[in-house]
Amino acid sequence: MIGAARFSIFGLDPQMAYDYRTRDDEQEALKGLPKSIQNELITIESSMDHFKKPEMLIEELRSKMIIADARQREEQARKIAMEAEEVRKQQQALAEEERKKTDALRTETERAAEAMREAQANAQRFKQQAEEHRAAAERALAEQKKAISDKENYQKEAEEYRRIAEREKAEEARYQAAAAEEKRKAEEANRISLLTANVRSNQWLVKTDLCPTCKTYCPSNSVAHNGCPSGRMGNWYYYDRSKNQMVCEACRSIVTCSPENVVCGTCQTPLRVIEVL
Repeated sequence: MIGAARFSIFGLDPQMAYDYRTRDDEQEALKGLPKSIQNELITIESSMDHFKKPEMLIEELRSKMIIADARQREEQARKIAMEAEEVRKQQQALAEEERKKTDALRTETERAAEAMREAQANAQRFKQQAEEHRAAAERALAEQKKAISDKENYQKEAEEYRRIAEREKAEEARYQAAAAEEKRKAEEANRISLLTANVRSNQWLVKTDLCPTCKTYCPSNSVAHNGCPSGRMGNWYYYDRSKNQMVCEACRSIVTCSPENVVCGTCQTPLRVIEVL
């Protein structure tokens, strides 16, 4: 009887428990049983409550662990996103710096190419002027030959023609020399532009003594040209390593590497070079 009441009233038998619609129906059915059976059922119900508590505790711990794990994963995802954003910003900064360097080198190269084209145009103009002068001299001599009939005048004309031809030849040689000089200057400017295009491997780096004025060590890439006509600070770059020649980035002067060419980049005090790096 106790077993039947336990299964029917407390829901352990689903088919019989469905007959009790509410808790009150279960209590009414319980009152219809003998007192000893009622006490036994109450004891059974209390023991069942004790069995439910560990299950609730385990479920609560499981929920807390799931929440803690979700929060930890969310924090890790946030850190990964922040690190990815930092890497992206660094990559953008590096790309922008490379673009600026490339634009500066392209501008310098275009300027040198323009100077070379101008030198070629000047050489062509000088050549055309020489041709015009020679043609004018030939026309003048032809007219003189027609007007002079005697041999003496003809010889004089021939001598005059020879002198004019020599002068024209000398003038043409001067024009060619000027054109060659313009071309050389343009090529030299292009070479210096390429040498000083922020190429660190070609930079002249030196180690100096302590500056006696500002009491600091000047960085090896921040020394300045002593007496630079540009009035500003520029780095040194090798022009011809075999001859120990270098070029100043600020004024483009070409000088021989020596301790007298270096001053402090902070106070312009001459420094003594103790080692070429």
